[in-house]
Amino acid sequence: MHLLEPLNFFNSCSDGLTLQGRVHDYLSGESKIKHLVRTPDGTGLAVVRETGGDAWIVHDFGTVLQRAGQWTAADYVVVLNGGKSTSTEAAQPTYVTSQAGPSQLSRLPRPL
Repeated sequence: MHLLEPLNFFNSCSDGLTLQGRVHDYLSGESKIKHLVRTPDGTGLAVVRETGGDAWIVHDFGTVLQRAGQWTAADYVVVLNGGKSTSTEAAQPTYVTSQAGPSQLSRLPRPL
């Protein structure tokens, strides 16, 4: 995403076209988005897709996204700790999955 200042741009000033943000880690061919979940302060975001999803940490007032985790199936997602941790639950399985970072994954029995 770029910010265009027409007068400065056409006067060949260096601030005529400024990079405001980038889309990182975009993968083409991903499944359709079912819904989005975010933390109350907007620093964490989850994208729940038909076949899995991603957690993202939001930086620089939404101009930079950093992928914090992925999952293969979830119907319910809670985003915690600014996107650094997530809790997911699928409608069918009998467990809840919690993820605190890419390498810390734990599965807990689903309460009856």
